[in-house]
Amino acid sequence: MATTYVQSTIEWMAIFVTAVVGVYEARQEKLDFFGTLVIAVAASLGGGTLRDVLLGRYPLYWLQNPLYLTTITCIALLATFVFYQRNTRHIALRNLIWPVTQMMRQDKLPFFVVALDALGLGLFGYLGSFDALTMHTAVVIAPLLGMITAAFGGVVKDIFFARVPTIFQRTQLYATCALIGSCIYVLLHTLGLNNIAAGAVCLVVTFILRVLTVKYNWRLPF
Repeated sequence: MATTYVQSTIEWMAIFVTAVVGVYEARQEKLDFFGTLVIAVAASLGGGTLRDVLLGRYPLYWLQNPLYLTTITCIALLATFVFYQRNTRHIALRNLIWPVTQMMRQDKLPFFVVALDALGLGLFGYLGSFDALTMHTAVVIAPLLGMITAAFGGVVKDIFFARVPTIFQRTQLYATCALIGSCIYVLLHTLGLNNIAAGAVCLVVTFILRVLTVKYNWRLPF
């Protein structure tokens, strides 16, 4: 029971942070509430849905727990409200959100978006690998499912944006960071390290790799 509670909490955290990133990108594209909601759902649930399909786990995890969709909907509603109010003449509210809107005018992603995205990448990498091992998947396959869980929400999101998915282009390392973190988790788990401790290492490694990738523009050489 305790393990199930911990996993559900981690899954909710991962969905929350990736939904925020999805909402941010949708608002940058000036999508309405429905479009923002679709992008947030795709970004936060896409990878886990594909994982469950590949593992043959039904019903899908987000169909069993309405909290996930409720969380995403609330985030999308809040973002729509804030961005709508930004265009009004309520000076107090405009001053309140001014630091955020200033960051959003920059060409590069604000650090809080990069950090949230990296956090979600690590959390989902751990969850996907853990679920694969729980379903008795081979240790060489488990990290791949971790990477899929972490990165393929972004693929679905890019498809909705009608662009070639970022992870299929020669851009900054993204899926590779999730794969490395997932491999480390599976290795530590196989060696007998406590599940939560191994997951924490996976999260930290993935997070640091992704942040450094953005900072130093690391790319694959081919």
